[in-house]
Amino acid sequence: MGELDLVLPPLPDVRPTLPPEPGVDPAEWLRACHLFRYFVPLVRNRRVLDLGCGRGDGAHLMAREAREVVAVDEDVARARERYPRWNLRFDAGDPWNPQAFGKFGALTALASSASISDPVRFLDGCGAALEDDGVLILAVAREPDTDIEGLRAFLRERFATVEIFGQSRHSPWRPAPGVRPDDRLAVAVCGDASLVRRLDRFLRPTGIVVVCRDGLELSDRCLRSVAQFTPEPAEIVVVNDATRDGTREWADGLAKDYRNVRVIHETERRGYAACANRGIAVLPDRDVVLLDHDVVTTPGWLGGLAETLRGDGGAGIVGAVGNDAGFPQGVTGPGDGNDVRELLSHAAVRAADRAGQRTEARRLSLFCALIRRDVVGRIGALDERFASAPSADDDYTFRTRVAGFRLWIASDVYVHRAGGPAVSPDARDWERFKAKWGLPPETEAGAPVPADAIPETDFDPPRDVIPLPCSASA
Repeated sequence: MGELDLVLPPLPDVRPTLPPEPGVDPAEWLRACHLFRYFVPLVRNRRVLDLGCGRGDGAHLMAREAREVVAVDEDVARARERYPRWNLRFDAGDPWNPQAFGKFGALTALASSASISDPVRFLDGCGAALEDDGVLILAVAREPDTDIEGLRAFLRERFATVEIFGQSRHSPWRPAPGVRPDDRLAVAVCGDASLVRRLDRFLRPTGIVVVCRDGLELSDRCLRSVAQFTPEPAEIVVVNDATRDGTREWADGLAKDYRNVRVIHETERRGYAACANRGIAVLPDRDVVLLDHDVVTTPGWLGGLAETLRGDGGAGIVGAVGNDAGFPQGVTGPGDGNDVRELLSHAAVRAADRAGQRTEARRLSLFCALIRRDVVGRIGALDERFASAPSADDDYTFRTRVAGFRLWIASDVYVHRAGGPAVSPDARDWERFKAKWGLPPETEAGAPVPADAIPETDFDPPRDVIPLPCSASA
């Protein structure tokens, strides 16, 4: 595994997904959120020893996912007062003597490894304090004289698996004051190397394709929400379908300001499917989100989709739910969505009430859907013979199913369609779709299709495989 960019969300223009506690410096809180986001798969449901916990910000975040967190520092009175939590305990003691606190499934030292006075003694103590399959996570502040390869070799003398993940010197979003852009995250595992591979899956950038039609205000709101609520690594492709409303200049400005945004301008109207294919084609080896330009994302949206996709090896596509989304993902929304507080509260309540709820589907709308790259490799592009998005979506999800993948709805991921109800399929498209898939002639467009009306056919390459267009420069 090579070094992987870790994408930082912006500050102060945009708040991190989790709000800072009262009295906590926003920049330090953002750094804690940032580091936590990437190693949480390694501490989930484990007993964790947090060494050098300071004010307790990171320990508090880990306690949301870990079975138990014991946080240690020389003075923990302030942290104990700030973060009372049933599975979080603050102990006063020497944070660089880990074996004194018992056995743990994970050890974290995120303050700075530069403050460790005796690294040999400290690492030997970590090895003694870790369970057989335990994991050690260190934050490494990279100074000009830091020997990363020497650190890697030093750790490998004591642990079975070692990886050091780097982050980019320049954030794709606006710089975040107080965040050290050259920090490294060193992960050392006593036993199962699959833990690091699992972290790699969460770190790998996801592609996001946004097809912009007329409606610059909607497109701008969509991309602003992506910037605000997507701390995960992402590569964004904006495909401008020959708009005449200023989208071209706006999109070029995005690409100039943010290095993880690319733009494709069509010179004539191509339609949804063709534009989506152009975007997918320039994102090789990426899981890809298709995101309608009128969608406003909410905190945790991409993480929720990714956990389902990457947690089930058979999952091919995972879709969000939203207002005016139609069957099968349409749910009640918070009015027109213009009240941001109301929208975020609605999404947060739904996420809490339906945490982890997933529903298998026989078809999906791709207005906000994460597609596994293996699906693209197997069936290729959307069928550009369908002029309207609903028919192209139905066709693609049907082809995904017959190729052996499963379709899931993430019921706890709510996004808002600001552009109004989803469009109905073009009449000619719908007749073409029914004929291609052998649906009963009386089947109405957009209506739930009875399970027994969907034919169970075998994978048929001439019908189900459509090559992507050649990758175009963006």
